[in-house]
Amino acid sequence: MDNLDSISAAWCHTLLSEHIAMYDEMLLSGDPEKVVPEYAGATAIYQSLDREGQVALLQLLKVVSVDTASQLLGNLDGSSYISGIEADFSVKYDGVDVTGYLQDSFLGTVEDEGYFPKRRLEL
Repeated sequence: MDNLDSISAAWCHTLLSEHIAMYDEMLLSGDPEKVVPEYAGATAIYQSLDREGQVALLQLLKVVSVDTASQLLGNLDGSSYISGIEADFSVKYDGVDVTGYLQDSFLGTVEDEGYFPKRRLEL
């Protein structure tokens, strides 16, 4: 499943590097009075934190991102179930059925690539 490893690496990089950096920049530079209402309160709080607090919040965003992606991939794999959904999903990539491997591959990449270091995250 070499293709699946490269897909998982791409998902991890996009979710846990690119998107977290985008949120950091948006929350740091956004004017709480001008951002969309959904971000106004979070922007003001984020900007009131010192850098250590901001990094802790970014780490939480990573955990939530991994948990959400893992749940969705588990639903597609059939290892996690959604209330009210009875049929199985089938996922193919480049013509190869990858159903049943998505969640484990993603979580393995998260662990192998060190997206959650044992020490505090440094930006």
